[in-house]
Amino acid sequence: MYDISTGDLVSSANANQSKPVDTISPYYLHLSDHFGLIFLMHPLSESGDNYFMWRLDFVNALHFKNKGSFTDGTIAKSKINSLDLQSWIQCNAMVLSWVTNVVDKELQGSTAHVKTTKEIWNDLEERFIQEIVPRVCGLKRAIAFLQ
Repeated sequence: MYDISTGDLVSSANANQSKPVDTISPYYLHLSDHFGLIFLMHPLSESGDNYFMWRLDFVNALHFKNKGSFTDGTIAKSKINSLDLQSWIQCNAMVLSWVTNVVDKELQGSTAHVKTTKEIWNDLEERFIQEIVPRVCGLKRAIAFLQ
């Protein structure tokens, strides 16, 4: 909402109080932010062979949107005050939808049970890091054999 008297944007929740919107807050959602937003051209594959590149690209996109703190746990639900709870719930739901939008359809079922962005982030990391460790060991053995 636009406050004509001050020339500032104000959120609808605060329209009566005419407080300007804090656009650098991690709780700020731009008008272009929506549940169908897709940041990446290539979704995370079920095999996880693109996990590290996907993760790097997605983290960069989240930091651009100022939402990285939802995946790294900096803003945890248990740490926020009651005044910010509704904002946290809205932003967490938005970021959860963004993660779901950029994983293969086969992975979307395994992401449906989580309640926080941090949970889904940890689940994906555990799944794909464990699958990659044996490959790395095999590559190290192959390199050692070639020497």
